[in-house]
Amino acid sequence: MRRRTLIRGIIRVALVAALLGGAWYWNAVDREVITMRATIVAADEAQTEINPTDTMLDFGLLPEGAEVTRFVQVENTGRTDVLVTLRAQGDIAAYTVITPNQLMLAPDARERVNVLVQALAPNGATNNAATTNGTLVIMYYPKLW
Repeated sequence: MRRRTLIRGIIRVALVAALLGGAWYWNAVDREVITMRATIVAADEAQTEINPTDTMLDFGLLPEGAEVTRFVQVENTGRTDVLVTLRAQGDIAAYTVITPNQLMLAPDARERVNVLVQALAPNGATNNAATTNGTLVIMYYPKLW
């Protein structure tokens, strides 16, 4: 009987510690959001045009079938290793390939990540421009294991 009570107590303490530790963990997560945009047009309508900007990833005017790569630099400015995950959201996500989309960074480390947009037919339409918008979400999780 005492053994069961002891085991239950240990389990309760472990659960409380996990919950409190989890609360610290989620508050320590860093998030960065970058706006992305691309306009896809029929292959014979335009040449590839890239609009560089410091505030967003603008892939510009892309003829069908074209691919454009932009780069994002992620860095760890903390004192512990971080797991970095990257994903595209919104309409542009269907056209986006991110490599690598998950990586581990040591303290003071930097890594360049490729963000590729493939200009596919805009919803099956022909001779119509389709502007795709979305965001690149970068999450930094501290390594706790």
